[in-house]
Amino acid sequence: MPLLKDKEWRLAFKFVAMFFLFLLATHLVVTLAPIISLFIIAVLFVYCISPFVNFLVEKKIPPFIAAGIVTLIMLFMIFAFFYMLIPTILKEFNQLTRYVATDFRQTLRIILQEIEELDSIFNFTFSDNLEQFILENLNRLPYYLQSLFVKLTSASVTVISHIWTVLGLLFLIFYLVQDLNRVKQNFTRLFPQIYHKDIGHVLNVIDGKVGAYIRGNILRCSMVGILTWIGLLLIGMPFSLILGFVAGVLNVILYIGPIIATIPAVLLSLTPTSPNPLLVLAIYIVVQTLDAFVLSPMLLGKAVNLRPLTIIIVLLIGGRLMGALGVIIAIPLTATLKVLLFHYYLKGRNLDLL
Repeated sequence: MPLLKDKEWRLAFKFVAMFFLFLLATHLVVTLAPIISLFIIAVLFVYCISPFVNFLVEKKIPPFIAAGIVTLIMLFMIFAFFYMLIPTILKEFNQLTRYVATDFRQTLRIILQEIEELDSIFNFTFSDNLEQFILENLNRLPYYLQSLFVKLTSASVTVISHIWTVLGLLFLIFYLVQDLNRVKQNFTRLFPQIYHKDIGHVLNVIDGKVGAYIRGNILRCSMVGILTWIGLLLIGMPFSLILGFVAGVLNVILYIGPIIATIPAVLLSLTPTSPNPLLVLAIYIVVQTLDAFVLSPMLLGKAVNLRPLTIIIVLLIGGRLMGALGVIIAIPLTATLKVLLFHYYLKGRNLDLL
């Protein structure tokens, strides 16, 4: 009997200890969230540029110099992006705000009048509810767009003003990218010698999957954004740059993102000065078809090999927990979890849970 009581006390103590450790870990994550976010961003950049550093190292260039060259090129590209593209997008966004408050409002009123005529013919009351809903949201829309414009502008200024954070991020990327193999080796040494080969294999698989997904996705989304911008520009669609930018950014969110990106373009095309809505919709369909059958298989392949439902769920969870950064890292983290689950728990079983 005393022995049984002793076991129960030990089990209770373990549960209490685990609970307090969980609370402590949660507190640390919340407290250190800015530093953790900075480290995650650095790791994402490292995965993007590490193949270029490895290529230079293979050409007999010392790792320190190779990392410096690639980091400087990356810095130049980021600076060029902010200097050339962001001001143009912000300017176009400001014009869009004024456009919604004038031309777009008039177009919607014309559409509502047409719906009212159909209601009178078929004796429906659909237009009353629709008109109330549209006018309520339409009055708020310019305010929301203006608020978003202010946030985007202040975000750009914040990035520039936090120069020390940016420099810290660059140095972190620089040292991580040249010592990536050493970091993996040191991590492996934390475990007993018997597990070194196994852990090294898992790290290589994760490295390949996550790296391929991040690099492929950046290139894929950039191509989608550029193709959308060019297509809309050729048919004379106003605000083609900002619509292309939105299409590229939202393309990160698989399945849902492209649909969300299409909606504002189709709505804006309803105005008299815009191209035919069907033509605008055709541009988006063509670009997404190219993405589905050419870009995704070529650039992503089966990098993560996750089910569509899993992808949607983890994107929602990631967005809820960490916002935009959570959406970006949700799929690579889930792919990592899948590798670990398969290697240590599901190996040899015909199961595919994710």
